[in-house]
Amino acid sequence: MMTRNEFLKKTKRFVLFCASGWRALPEKTPSAGYAGPCLEDGFEIKPSLFGADVYYNGAKMFTVNRKGKTLMEAADGSANLDAVIKNAGLEETASDAAMFFVCLGMAGYLKNRVEIEIYENKDEAEFGE
Repeated sequence: MMTRNEFLKKTKRFVLFCASGWRALPEKTPSAGYAGPCLEDGFEIKPSLFGADVYYNGAKMFTVNRKGKTLMEAADGSANLDAVIKNAGLEETASDAAMFFVCLGMAGYLKNRVEIEIYENKDEAEFGE
């Protein structure tokens, strides 16, 4: 399980702060049937001045900025991670958006586990070959 500080550190581009009642939910096994990230039942996203407050079963868990709000609203399991990021207009920060969903999964906030592969595409000219 993730601690509050680990969650904040790893999601810093999207999560503004965690409420004092923040907790990580028990880790779940990967579930089939979803094309992409899907929030657990019981989550409610309420718009706020800075983005949105995120509640779980009525308790405030954390606050996300506008980008985080857009990503969480798109996490309905109907689109794969690439499509969610593209539809949110966050291609320039795709790796951060992917890590946001990985952390949500690690904290137990998703019905499914999000796995990503990171690779680096280097131009051969960079190495003088």
